[in-house]
Amino acid sequence: MFFLLVLIFCFLTAIDGHGYLYEPVARSSAWLVDSSFRECCTWPNHMEMFCGGMGHQWNTNDGKCSICGEAYDKTVKLFEKGGAMYKGTIVKTYIQGQEIDVKVMVSYF
Repeated sequence: MFFLLVLIFCFLTAIDGHGYLYEPVARSSAWLVDSSFRECCTWPNHMEMFCGGMGHQWNTNDGKCSICGEAYDKTVKLFEKGGAMYKGTIVKTYIQGQEIDVKVMVSYF
């Protein structure tokens, strides 16, 4: 029984989860659903917008994260105004206080 618990623990610690916001689509993933983003903004690491990593986000930036998921202290952010992948396209708009349904795509390795 102990061996089985150790084995399960080893597998659990080896899971590497990734995900992205699909609806409303995140700027870094917009190329997946809108062809106008494909030419300029295809970003194969769109599932890795994790604020620089948990340690960096909390130890360096006091829990802050940029609006698009890049590290808060990064001077030039790819998907924010002025960044190489910024198009100025608003992917979705909402009314303040509006309740919305969201879809998050999650995978693991």
